[in-house]
Order: sequence, then structure tokens, then C-alpha cells
Amino acid sequence: MKKNFVAILVALLVLALAGGALAERAYPSRTIEFVVPFGAGGSADIFARSFADLLSAKLGVNINTVNKPGAGGVTGLTYVEDQEADGYTLCLVTPSMAIAEAKGLYDFRGKFQPVALMEQDIYVISVLDSNPYFTDWDGFVAYARENPGYVTTGGSSAGGLDEYEALQLGEHIGAELTYVPYDGYGEYKAAFLGGEVDLYIDKLSSFTQMAQYSEIKPMAVVNPTGISAAGLEGVPSTVELGIDFTTGSWRGIVVKKGTPDEVVTLLRETAKEIYDSPEFQAVLEKDNANLVNAYRDAEEFQQLIDSETEKYTDIVARYSK
Repeated sequence: MKKNFVAILVALLVLALAGGALAERAYPSRTIEFVVPFGAGGSADIFARSFADLLSAKLGVNINTVNKPGAGGVTGLTYVEDQEADGYTLCLVTPSMAIAEAKGLYDFRGKFQPVALMEQDIYVISVLDSNPYFTDWDGFVAYARENPGYVTTGGSSAGGLDEYEALQLGEHIGAELTYVPYDGYGEYKAAFLGGEVDLYIDKLSSFTQMAQYSEIKPMAVVNPTGISAAGLEGVPSTVELGIDFTTGSWRGIVVKKGTPDEVVTLLRETAKEIYDSPEFQAVLEKDNANLVNAYRDAEEFQQLIDSETEKYTDIVARYSK
């Protein structure tokens, strides 16, 4: 009888220990790191921290947002690649990753798998109202064509999305534009307001912030159609102006390939719940990023990544000649 009692105790202890081990292995059971491959304070970083707060509340663990800027996003990707494929390191991605692969700098699609696309930006092309040459879109196009290289724009990513946008715009209007690189978007904004560059091409949220300056005049929305946003009523889209130029930025979440299927599934389901939540929709509305339904599931997001990589592969080849 005593031996049976001891055997039962031992069995119960083994089961308890096994149950505890399983509980410890349940995902997530500890802090998750969310890597932003860009500097602090930018639009990608602001988005990431808002998303991380909501993800933390959903999963019940801390989400530690970490900035790993450098090399057009490659520094951050490399850091995540060096971590375990266990779902405890997530990565924010943008078109910069497709560009890095297009330039042969990093095998992005070979090493990462998508969770979900969460945000897309609409871009606005603006000028200073005091610019005597750009009283309207037609005047801008005519001047740019007649004065190759004289019309300037800028950004913070030479050889990246900003510069390729400027090059594509010039190509589509049949003119040569000059791209001026700056250390950050703050410098670019200041240069534009000071008259150092002619065009300000940036996302809608940034335009809205700039719109407090009365001398800012939007000339076109980089979109298939015009949009109903404050300060942009009646402003035509690039497509409406006869230009097939609708480029923009986007933000999504990826994990390292090899992450367990059940973990990826949980992250994907949670991302969709977050996107549909009133809290996240309020974040999008605050940034004027709620004008398009940005969400794409993993399969659709992969299709976007593929098409963007192919697009930028062609662009890089054309502009590298």
C-alpha cells in the first residue's frame, strides 16, 4: 500500500513537471522584441510603437520595440536573421526591403515570411505657393521639361524609396528632376520651406502637418483618384492628370523563416484582430492612413512583396545604366 502511494506521488510529480514545462513552452511566455530597421521618431517607428502597444495587450506579454537603423534597412534584417526562429523577434518592413533585394544587397524573401500588411500611405506632391513657376500642375510640368535638372526635390534615402520616387516622377512627366539627399526628413522639410528645393513629396500625414503653413500648395495626390482629406479637396490625382504614377509606402510585419506554424498562425490572427480594432483604426485615422483598406493577409502580403521586388528590380536596372 505504501509503495503504491509513493508510486502515485512520483507519477503526479512527473505529470506536474511535464505540465509546467509545456506551460513554459506555450507561446508567448516572455517578452517579444519588435525590430524597427529605421531610426527613432520617424513614421515607421511611430507606427511600430502604436502597433506594439496593441499587440502587447492582445498577447499579454511585453513587446520591446528596438531600433536597428542602417544600410537601408539591411542592418535590422541581419539582426533579426541572427535571432532564433521562434516568434520572439518580429520585424517591421517597408518597400526599402524590396529595394534592398532588387539591388542585390540582401535576400529578403529567402529569409523572411510575412505575417500581415498593416498600413499604406498615400503621397502628396506639394510646392510653395510663392513659387512663380509652378502656379499649377501644367506650369510645373512645362517648366521641368524646358529646364532639365533645374527642378529639385529631396528626401532622406539616397538610392532608396525617396530617390526612386523622384526619378519615376520625372520619367512619367518626361522631365529630368534633381534629387537632393538630406540626413533626415526634418532637414528636407526645412529645406523645402526655405526654398532650397522645389517639390515636397511625402506621405499624407506629413503633408497634413505641413499644411499649417499657408504657403504650402498641393499639386497632386499620388493615387488613382483624388481623396477627401482636409486641405486636399479638389486636388487631382496623378492618374487623373494622365500620369500612371501611383507609388507609395507601406508597413507590414514579418518573421524569420522557420518560425513554427502555430506561432505564425497566432501572430497572423492577432494582427487581423488588431487591424479591425477601434483602437488601431483610431491610430490610422490620426495619421490620415485610413483612406484605404491597407490590411492584407500573409498570402496577399507575399504577393505585394513579390510585385514590389519585381518593380524595383526593373527600376534599379533602368536607373543604374
